[in-house]
Amino acid sequence: MTQSLNNQPWYILGAGAMGCLLASQLARQQQPVKLIVKRASTPSQAIHYQQTDLHFSCKVPVVDHCALHHHINKLIVTTKAYDALPAVQSIAHLLTADAQVILLQNGLGSQQVIANTLPNQQIAVGSVTHGCFLTKPFQVVHAGLGQITIGELSPQLNNAKPRCQFQQFAQLPLNIHWTTTPLTTLWEKVAINGAINGLTALYQCKNGELWQHQGLRQQVIALCLETEAILKQLQIPLSDQLVTLVKRVILQTADNYSSTLQDVKAGKATELSYINGYIIDKAHIMGIDLPHHQWLVRTLKEKGYS
Repeated sequence: MTQSLNNQPWYILGAGAMGCLLASQLARQQQPVKLIVKRASTPSQAIHYQQTDLHFSCKVPVVDHCALHHHINKLIVTTKAYDALPAVQSIAHLLTADAQVILLQNGLGSQQVIANTLPNQQIAVGSVTHGCFLTKPFQVVHAGLGQITIGELSPQLNNAKPRCQFQQFAQLPLNIHWTTTPLTTLWEKVAINGAINGLTALYQCKNGELWQHQGLRQQVIALCLETEAILKQLQIPLSDQLVTLVKRVILQTADNYSSTLQDVKAGKATELSYINGYIIDKAHIMGIDLPHHQWLVRTLKEKGYS
């Protein structure tokens, strides 16, 4: 990697929990990074990072997206799935022809749409299992250690090893892995979240309660069986039986509130249309009904959770 590429800053689009987590880690590794925000009142912002036995603060430059005029060749998008496309479109004219873009959205669907709008750039997509949240703006709590799995979206670009900027990202101390089958990884996370997130939002419960109560456990299993049938038709392999994967996640995160429930409690839109909604859309194309998924999405919409 040339020195000039080393010195190019990472631009992070989205100053939520994941954006602040990545910005703090990049800054701590002394990699140049800038946060793109909707309204920048100061040229830099202190980000406070908190983990069980590690606390630190770092100053990160912030840039108002309306005032942004520098060319970008390293971009990480950490917005919500429904915000990702308009956010990228607002700065697409600044991306260099060989820009490398990392998309870290929940669910599926937004990544492919963005890739279609950026046919010349190198697009990597990632699945994140780290748990983090903001206590205040720019104050991030790293509540659960997980991993990030990324890979290039376009098959013709899908190398066994990451390119230089992607490799630079992979060096962060966040248990980052490179894969040549990123969509399979994303599908597995969608399948798991599709059996957990919507139900926790509907019943306003912690993840662990889904397995503690027999009625809720049966609903989880029913969603898993429907999703597995779709994945079998699509020939998408999972690392284990879906019920086993979901049970493992539920038990490991028993005291956690899902991101969907957190969105509902905060009065925000959810990403369910990119999770259960995406599964239902794929099933519809194949002429398959998913009564449990359809009931869940319909019931949530009736409650105003969309």
